[in-house]
Amino acid sequence: PGFSFFAIGVADADYSELVNIGSKPSERHVFFVDDFDAFTKIEDELITFVCETASAKCMFPYLPGFKMMEMFGLVEKEFSAVEGVSMEPGTFNVYPCYRLHKDALVSQPTKYLHPEGLPSDYTITFLFRILPDTPQEPFALWEILNEGYEPLVGVILDNGGKTLTFFNYDYKGDFQTVTFEGPEIRKMFYGSFHKLHVVISKTTAKIIIDCKQVSEKTINAAGNISSNGIEVLGRMVR
Repeated sequence: PGFSFFAIGVADADYSELVNIGSKPSERHVFFVDDFDAFTKIEDELITFVCETASAKCMFPYLPGFKMMEMFGLVEKEFSAVEGVSMEPGTFNVYPCYRLHKDALVSQPTKYLHPEGLPSDYTITFLFRILPDTPQEPFALWEILNEGYEPLVGVILDNGGKTLTFFNYDYKGDFQTVTFEGPEIRKMFYGSFHKLHVVISKTTAKIIIDCKQVSEKTINAAGNISSNGIEVLGRMVR
């Protein structure tokens, strides 16, 4: 994928030299601060731009997969048919961005996305941001429901508590849940774009934010899921 360079000038740094160093477009790769203490003023914007760039460059081994956004109809030619969704200026000029409104209904039959259920090891990747008007109540960033609309597996964000929870049923049929918290988790809730990898294996659940592993917890191997229900994005947890 190549390299992207960010240039940060301090005080009287030469702007033309920074432009030559930084990647294009310059307005997203070149920054100025008055002094080193002023880095906090550009922190959110810089993190956003770096994250968006890293979205195409995280060093993960190649694994077969698919783009869930396309499967949910979140593409330019189809999104208007999805209830409660609007398109907004894309991130980094190349990634489409869709806002889920209060009345959003973004779902697909599980058999359409995962006809054979989920594998024992998988990674789900999200590039998102939490807006200021996002409700404080927990919501499922992604989840799979059975035919009775009961949750089987999912990723829950609690905007009020600033936590992330993963849940599923293990191979014995017991419900299991692991909750992640702390400063690296909280930063996802403050309005900037972040890239989140939820990496599930037979023994662990790992959380990777902006290409940095921030937490890992032990879980039991999962049992397979029913493919007779639906998969949902952005559902409020009642």
